[in-house]
Amino acid sequence: MEKYIEIKRTKMVDEAALGHHPMFITTSMIRFVFVFLLGTLLGNLISAIPLGIYLFTKTDFLELTLSQDITPEQYVESVAEIFNNIPPVFTVISLLCTAGTIAAAIFYCKAFEKRKIASMGLRPGNAGAEYLVGALIGVIMYALAFVIAYASGSVTIKMNPQGFMPIIILFLVGYIVQGAAEELLVRGYFMISVARDYKPWIALIVSSTAFSALHAFNAGVSTLALINIFLFGIFMGIYVFKRGNIWGACAIHSFWNFAQGNIFGSYVSGNPIAPSVFLMEYDPARVYANGGQFGLEGGVSATIVLVVAIGVSLLMKTKKSEISALEQSFIVE
Repeated sequence: MEKYIEIKRTKMVDEAALGHHPMFITTSMIRFVFVFLLGTLLGNLISAIPLGIYLFTKTDFLELTLSQDITPEQYVESVAEIFNNIPPVFTVISLLCTAGTIAAAIFYCKAFEKRKIASMGLRPGNAGAEYLVGALIGVIMYALAFVIAYASGSVTIKMNPQGFMPIIILFLVGYIVQGAAEELLVRGYFMISVARDYKPWIALIVSSTAFSALHAFNAGVSTLALINIFLFGIFMGIYVFKRGNIWGACAIHSFWNFAQGNIFGSYVSGNPIAPSVFLMEYDPARVYANGGQFGLEGGVSATIVLVVAIGVSLLMKTKKSEISALEQSFIVE
C-alpha cells in the first residue's frame, strides 16, 4: 500500500532536469508569473481583434463613444450593459484564445529551459486512451458534486427551455483548449520545473497554491472556493505524477468545466452561465453548499468529491513505464 500512496518522481521530471541548474522556489515562481502574464497578453491581444470589429460595427457603441453629453459614470454603465449582452460566441473565442498560454508555456520551456515538450507531459503512447478516460472522470466527478448538492436541497435543475443549441459544441472545443492551457502552464511547466529541485509533494503544494491564486479575483470567489481550487490542483498534480503524462489531466479539467457550464448550466469559476442543456438554480441562503455565483465548485459538495478524488488518486499505481530511473531501484513488487 505504501508504494502506491507515495508520489514518485517520473521521467518527465528527469527530462526536464537535463542541463538544469538548481534554483530557489521564489525564482521559479517569478518566472511562472512572467509566463502566465505573457500567455494572458497573447490571448487578450488575439481575442481583442474580433471583439473590436464587433463593437465598432454596433451603432449604439459608436454613438456612445462619440457622445459629448455623457458623464464618465454613465459611459462605464452603458459599456458594461453592452458587454453583458455580447453574443456567447465571444466567450468561445476567449476560451480558444487561451491557446496563447499554451504557446507561451511551450515557448518558454523550449527556448529558456531547453526542455522537450515530452517533459511537459505531452508524451507519445496511448494519448487518446488517456484523454478519453480523463474526460469520463471529469464528467463523473462533476455529476457527483451535483448529486450531493441536489440531495442537500441547495440546488435544483430544469431543462433549458431553449433546448440544445449547436454553439454548445463550440464551447466544448473552447474548453478543450482552455483546460489544456491551464494544465500545461501550471502542471506541465510549473509543477515539473519545481519538482526538478524539490520533492514531488512540495511541487504539488506550490503549484496548487499558484493555481488557486490565479482564481483569486474571479467573480463570486470565497475562501472555500479557493480551497476547492487548491484541492483540484492537488488532485490534478497527483494524477499527472501517477500517469506520467498530462493528457488525462487536460481532459479532466476541460470536461469538468464543460459539464459544469454547458451541461448542468452552472457558473464556471465565477464566469456567467453560458448556453446549456440544463439550467441550475441556486438557493441563495446556502451558498456554502452550492458555491453561489462562483459555481458549484465553490461549495461543500465539490469539496467532498475532491477529497475523495485525492484519496483515490493516491491509491493509484504509478505507471511503471514512466517512473524515473532514480526511483526504479527502490521498487519492490
